[in-house]
Amino acid sequence: MQARVHKDYPKGSSSGPSTTPPLTNPTNKRTRVAAYDSVMDVDKPLMVMK
Repeated sequence: MQARVHKDYPKGSSSGPSTTPPLTNPTNKRTRVAAYDSVMDVDKPLMVMK
């Protein structure tokens, strides 16, 4: 199913991927850090948010 979705976005992805890779790299690192923090403090963040 994912392969079909990628083929559906060939035109829009053509211009997107060019500018997405550079922006995704820094964002990926930040997202991973946030995910790690959430996993480590899963009980605390969940209780604090609720």
